[in-house]
Amino acid sequence: MAAMRWYAARKLWRRRAYSVAVIATLGVGIGATLTVLSIADAVLDRPFDFYGAHRLVLLWEKGDAGAGVSLATFRDWQRQTQAFDGMAAERRQELPLAIGAQTTAAAVDEVTPAYFNLLGVRLVAGVGIGDAARTAVLRRRAGIGREALGASIVLDGRPYRVVGIAAGTTGMPDAWIPPPQNAAVLPRRARNFTVMARLRPGVTQAQASADLARVEAQLRRRDAADYRGWRTSVESWQAAATQDRSGAFLLLLGGVGLVLLLCCANAAGLSYVQALRRRQELAVMRALGASRRQIALGLLAESSWLAAAAGAAGGLAAWWSTGALIAQLPAEMAPAAGAAWDGRVWGAALALVAAVALLSGLAPALGGTRELEGALKQAPQAGLWRRNWGFRLLVAGQCLLAVVALGGSGLMLNTWARLQRVPLGFEANHLIVIGPCAPKVATACARLAAQAEAAPGIVSYSATSDFPLGGDTTLSIARTDRRHPATLSRVGPGYFKTLQTPLLQGREFGPGDGPGAAIVSQRAAQAWWPGQPGLGQRLDLDGGWRTVVGVAGNVERTPTRVSMLPYAPAQYPEVYTPLASGATAVAVIRTRNQPATLAANLHSAEVRTGAAMLAQHLAAEREITVLLGLFALLALGAAGTGIAGLMAYAAAARTHEVGVRLALGAHPGRLAWFLSGEGLGLAGAGIAAGWVVAWQVSPRLLGAYVYGIGPADPATLGGASLAMLALAALACWLPARRAARADVACTLRRE
Repeated sequence: MAAMRWYAARKLWRRRAYSVAVIATLGVGIGATLTVLSIADAVLDRPFDFYGAHRLVLLWEKGDAGAGVSLATFRDWQRQTQAFDGMAAERRQELPLAIGAQTTAAAVDEVTPAYFNLLGVRLVAGVGIGDAARTAVLRRRAGIGREALGASIVLDGRPYRVVGIAAGTTGMPDAWIPPPQNAAVLPRRARNFTVMARLRPGVTQAQASADLARVEAQLRRRDAADYRGWRTSVESWQAAATQDRSGAFLLLLGGVGLVLLLCCANAAGLSYVQALRRRQELAVMRALGASRRQIALGLLAESSWLAAAAGAAGGLAAWWSTGALIAQLPAEMAPAAGAAWDGRVWGAALALVAAVALLSGLAPALGGTRELEGALKQAPQAGLWRRNWGFRLLVAGQCLLAVVALGGSGLMLNTWARLQRVPLGFEANHLIVIGPCAPKVATACARLAAQAEAAPGIVSYSATSDFPLGGDTTLSIARTDRRHPATLSRVGPGYFKTLQTPLLQGREFGPGDGPGAAIVSQRAAQAWWPGQPGLGQRLDLDGGWRTVVGVAGNVERTPTRVSMLPYAPAQYPEVYTPLASGATAVAVIRTRNQPATLAANLHSAEVRTGAAMLAQHLAAEREITVLLGLFALLALGAAGTGIAGLMAYAAAARTHEVGVRLALGAHPGRLAWFLSGEGLGLAGAGIAAGWVVAWQVSPRLLGAYVYGIGPADPATLGGASLAMLALAALACWLPARRAARADVACTLRRE
């Protein structure tokens, strides 16, 4: 075997042009696959490499009004359950964080003391959150290190003392603080915390669910009204933490997998042609006593050398391109700590190289060693391609795979185009968002009012607690005759005018409106009072009755997530209440242009434009579509070059026939189309099969990700088929035209 391997290496060295072509083709497929695979491993698996991560679960109370847990219920679970050896509660908010003279918008988690130990968050200095009030732990990042320990910071206008620095990564909050001292005595219907727990060793998720249900039944007997309509749920924390990204990476892995298969088919075609051209050489080896098995193993040894070289080249390309790709990914898809290769990725790389060697070498090893006994008695290439099914399958198979790749990419591109036209319910252009504002809203609005008089570019201004594209919405409970889920936003006067959201009935809030007024969306009015005017209706919100003074148009708070994320959050009806003058809020400004100096006079965390926020909201969808489009182009290129190489061999195999036809007066142009006809027939069969496969597979794989079109849209799949047909026609015609223009005398003399 060793002699056979070195013999294969010498043969490849003598055919360097062929070797370089195969190595380049396979290297592209291996490099692209390893790049996506290493990033997927870093995002979906590596963050959970800490003690007990596989035993972490999320505990919920779920009902028609959403999901969450009150801090009072959490305390009861912590005391009475027996299936867990650790439990923590968390609630995330976006608050203005002032460190020294600098104020920024910060993601802040209110957490209970067991949080850091439970999630494996490492502290580089100080201690974690305890029972002491007004203490904070900061995430280590640029400008914040050990020197910040003991410093005083201001969060949402309240002072805190820094007691710890955590070695956090991207995606983690900027700061952690304890819950308010009165949080545990708030009503149990204030379900705004997420609870995480670690199962005891040997305890299953089903046993934990039963234990939690037992405690919940006791609480329900004690406080029936607060628990009516709610049920407990236990879910895997790792699955929940990755569900917003796993679907996207599965799409990318599927796309790059098709590219790899096409590269293998391309390399197999090149190797197959080489094996057919070497039939006389292989026949001599057979005549000298080599068995067909030995000859096939020799060809497989050549494929193994080529796959190993391609694996090295692809690995280097992946190592270089991984960082560049991570830099292009949006924050929610990028790995927090880079994508360093560990044993799992190296193992996957070795398995990939072995699979590539087998896939690219099997066809020439089996097909190239058939019927060698008569090879010494005939011309080297005569007629073999016509009766060889391996040749036909390689042409048709590459067309099939390319149509599937093009169809999937086309569906996602179509989805992206439709997402751009989703009606948001407000106008994002010429909108400036400032905040959250550290000063009181009244002060901020006064500053804006003064600027509005001096700056004619400002059309209108207002403030809100929750901008539609600013992040997670606040879930509350609205009730008429029963409980309903709702999205609650607190807004100032002029809010709907500033966002250009139409008011269908009633009016906006005015300076005299107090906590008894509310505005609902058209979605809420139709759901809660069907067939009745929403104006003047009454609803009970968090224990206080409010009167509806207006009905506004619907606002799509998560307009894009219905496309790329199969777990898309529900679009709850919107309820708006007046914004209290002392609350922290986001300022929204409508301008005729976009004055860059507007934020200079405001004590604000950050300034963003509505268009930029919308682009950021679409970032994941855009990057996935771009990458899938790139993979489709690679697949198209691999299929085109593979078909062209096979048809060039087929045309060369008919040299004598071409010479005779030209000598008898055949027109070169008609002869070129005649020669390309059989290749076009094979390509057409592969394209038709690819269309059928895409039609059947797309609804199963892409049904949760497309938006505005069917997952098997005939126009999109038809366009992909036509594009592949045009490329196949070009790939078949160019070699045929070259053969038809050959010199007749030289052609006949060669035979």
